[in-house]
Amino acid sequence: MLNFDSLEEKIKSGDYSPKELYMYASLLYAQPDRHDESLEYYLSFIKSPGDMKYSGVKAYLNVHAIMMERQEYKKAFHILTDFESRNHHMSEFYCTLGDYHDRVQGDLTKAIDAFEQALKCKGELKGGARVPIEKEFYHFVPYMRLAELHSELKQLPKALEYYKEASLHRYNDLALHKKIRELEAQLK
Repeated sequence: MLNFDSLEEKIKSGDYSPKELYMYASLLYAQPDRHDESLEYYLSFIKSPGDMKYSGVKAYLNVHAIMMERQEYKKAFHILTDFESRNHHMSEFYCTLGDYHDRVQGDLTKAIDAFEQALKCKGELKGGARVPIEKEFYHFVPYMRLAELHSELKQLPKALEYYKEASLHRYNDLALHKKIRELEAQLK
């Protein structure tokens, strides 16, 4: 395994694999003061053949996060939508898209659609290869966000339904169970 310095040397020499490019971009991204640098390498990686083999959706989400930090909202949106075909199987992708629709565009309908799509995702690449997935994004996160969005729209029975689904994946979350009891009382 390469350490950061030898990996950086390899990248600078131009003799690297897509996997090494992704690793380097990710190591830079892990350092908040080097996000701008990591962006350059992530974008090169995304354009390289085999990008999905090594990172799954993570490279796209990190580029999106950098664009959001920079308040380059159109670019943040396009990194998601332009590459949807590569990420359509990943719930993390649709959860991020749903958050964007809600928090940046204020479009709750599109946000709900994205979170509902997230619930349909299995996280598998074509050919059956698995990528590391963040399990929270396949159950808890979309259910919780759907509950919050339906609450905001004053669709309380639907919100309650989603809160209850979320609680199945966080059975020890006392604040969530309190919210469910409060909503049940309110709907009586």
